[in-house]
Amino acid sequence: MPSIVIVEQYFYPEGWGGAQLPRDIAVKLARDNYSVKVLCGSDQYVTVTPDDEIEDPRHVGVSILKIPRIVGGSAHAYKIVKQIWFHIVATVLLTFNLRTDIYLAFTNPPLIVVIVAIVASLFNKPFIIVAQDIYPEILNAGKKLHRRSLFYQILDKVITKAYRCAASIVVLGPEMKIKLQGKGISPDRIFIISNWATGNLRIVKHDHQLKKEWRLKNCFTLLYSGNLGLGHEFGTIFTAIKELKEQGYSIQVVIIGNGRRLIEVKQLASEYKLADLLVTKPFQRSKDLPYTLGLADMALVTIQPGFEGLIVPSKLFGYMARGIPTLYIGNKSDISYYINTSKGGIECVSGDTDYLKECLLRLIEDPQVLNAMGNNAKEYYFKHLASSLALNKYISLISSVLDESLCKR
Repeated sequence: MPSIVIVEQYFYPEGWGGAQLPRDIAVKLARDNYSVKVLCGSDQYVTVTPDDEIEDPRHVGVSILKIPRIVGGSAHAYKIVKQIWFHIVATVLLTFNLRTDIYLAFTNPPLIVVIVAIVASLFNKPFIIVAQDIYPEILNAGKKLHRRSLFYQILDKVITKAYRCAASIVVLGPEMKIKLQGKGISPDRIFIISNWATGNLRIVKHDHQLKKEWRLKNCFTLLYSGNLGLGHEFGTIFTAIKELKEQGYSIQVVIIGNGRRLIEVKQLASEYKLADLLVTKPFQRSKDLPYTLGLADMALVTIQPGFEGLIVPSKLFGYMARGIPTLYIGNKSDISYYINTSKGGIECVSGDTDYLKECLLRLIEDPQVLNAMGNNAKEYYFKHLASSLALNKYISLISSVLDESLCKR
């Protein structure tokens, strides 16, 4: 029985959608007769409860080794301290306690791929990187670290070295693949496997108790569900909504999630006198997804200029799987690719509020266009992006890397 160690900071019983992706992979591998161990942290965004209908991976034989907390607080609190602690303890455990045939390393936290690369080299074992984002370029795009700084140059060299040592790299779309090729990675070792929708894919539209509890207005509703990080922008949509409000049109924005840009969003709404059209809620439990996502007439995905090809917000795939049309605001990116290929939404360049207003007015006045986009998105998702398809690609890739490794011995 081949063995595999998966390394990801957030894992079951974490209910955040991003943590359910490695859980799904672990469960699939265990069912395909792999011995699966997962090394993860103990911090959580959303705790899974028994009624969330999320399968416990331990029930199919997955072994979970959690690194204990060093400090308390929310998942965002003391983030740098927690990441340093995770890297230190992970290094010890991977070196002395977690022998395996192959490693699968997610880029969360970012430098863990370097640790895994060193350990894999030490034991002459192959490893695969699942690039959920591209570092250190994200730090430069977020204006946290200048490209010319010494620290950036060091980070770039060590992370790029890890990528070049990997047997294979999984990316989430064609633009991300181009970014990695720009780091000198051979395209033959880069494989596109998109993320997928997590949770209950059923959806309950509009008329339910949650709408009353949250005191939502009976108007066109844009839903943003997920993290509000440095890679997302909200100026374009709020400027458009402000100008449309002045023309007598109401567009409500419901944000479910948390992150660094949440304060900025609330400030924008207050400055533009849109507080009555903004509803913000924390992350909701997985079992409530059919109701929270059912609030949307249209879903919202944004990417801050400079982050194209560095991130691919997974919320898009959740929207598509449920037949929710998506409004994407940002420059050309992997989100553009999926929306345009599926014809499941609208793309608007950041800052182009005139075009955005034109699109929103058309959608408000013709709901059939929205319905067609939603149907297109759902059809494309289940034909090309469904979890079963993606998981089979992971199994095939891991199997081929193991076979190649055995041939070299």
